[in-house]
Amino acid sequence: MLPGGTKIGSGTHGVGNGTLKAVPRDATRPTACVPVLAAADGASRRTPTGSVTRIMTAARQDGLVIHLAAYPGHGASRVMAQLRTALRTCRKFPAAGSRGVAWTGVRPAHQLGEGDQELAFRGEVHIGPAKHDPIVPNEVHVIRVGTTIATFTAQNINATAASPVVRRDVVHRQVTALEKAASPAT
Repeated sequence: MLPGGTKIGSGTHGVGNGTLKAVPRDATRPTACVPVLAAADGASRRTPTGSVTRIMTAARQDGLVIHLAAYPGHGASRVMAQLRTALRTCRKFPAAGSRGVAWTGVRPAHQLGEGDQELAFRGEVHIGPAKHDPIVPNEVHVIRVGTTIATFTAQNINATAASPVVRRDVVHRQVTALEKAASPAT
């Protein structure tokens, strides 16, 4: 847990069990940006076989959303490949049907060196079309461990100019737990 923070949900009886669904291909314009939008929400264009979501907030009001999604076969690797391709060209895009919600400034973020594969990006979410509508900075780390994808989305939920940071220690603990769970018992 983040120092000074609150964890919402615990174990397998917390909030957000099995909530991730496949994101429709028309969720953004252009449609090539769907993997970026989906990743920020811990999802993809594929339906996971199981998922869990947890939310952590810190005293200074940054939020961290952690999603775990398990995919059959090579599904997790394919999700990572689709996201990698989308991140090459998607810098800004509206969320379809959202009445002005749009991502801008999508750019690479420093990777933490965890898991089998990792992608990281930053961007700002405009919560409406008007100039006075909030802009929420985000940092997203998508990490594959075997057939599971762990997504860590840090958000400055106060919508100030400060850039949120996904904490390395939180990521490391979760990835270590996934690696341990994926290893055959010795």
